[in-house]
Amino acid sequence: MKLRSWISLAVLGLLLLLPIGALADQYTISVPNAQLSGTPGPYATVDLVLNGDATITVTVTMLSNFTTFGNGAGNGAFGFNVDGSTAGLNITGLTGQVEGGGVYGGSLSWDPSGGNFDGFGNFDVGIQDGTPGGLLAIITFTVSRDGGFSSASDLYSPNDTGSHFAVHVAPTNGNPTGFAGDGTPTTIPEPGSLMLFGTGLLGLAGFIRRRLKA
Repeated sequence: MKLRSWISLAVLGLLLLLPIGALADQYTISVPNAQLSGTPGPYATVDLVLNGDATITVTVTMLSNFTTFGNGAGNGAFGFNVDGSTAGLNITGLTGQVEGGGVYGGSLSWDPSGGNFDGFGNFDVGIQDGTPGGLLAIITFTVSRDGGFSSASDLYSPNDTGSHFAVHVAPTNGNPTGFAGDGTPTTIPEPGSLMLFGTGLLGLAGFIRRRLKA
């Protein structure tokens, strides 16, 4: 069998072995409310990764020229919903980064009562940065519940306005702040899995070459 055929079979085999949890569901926050009408998006991305222990890791990444903030009910930084039961719902590993990559030094908390995000309705859970004027570039946390999650899309659930997420947006150019909601979802390979996949391909290619020369 030719080397090209061996490699094609190897690639197919590795693709079949990639775990479902290696895919991150990514959503773009691009729909503004009236306060952001003078500052077009997209504003942020939201990545959901289903972990092997049936938890979901959420990463909110503000795009260039935008940060997020919010320190109270109805004034949160990020809101999301939970599909199905919220029994035993808990959030751990709640951390933030400021522009430039530094660790956020203020307090971060989550509100199980959610709150209203202007223009996008009420959400099951709200994330707050606890500090008036505390501007964040990235928020990361992990969500768990009794019985666990079976899919990353368990946190992609619409509220009564049809919104799945909302972010409190602060443009860095001084324009008025406001809220923005989600747009069209995409699915992307998780970087760590791509690295493992590439390493596996290199190893298989070397093995195949040695076998063909034997």
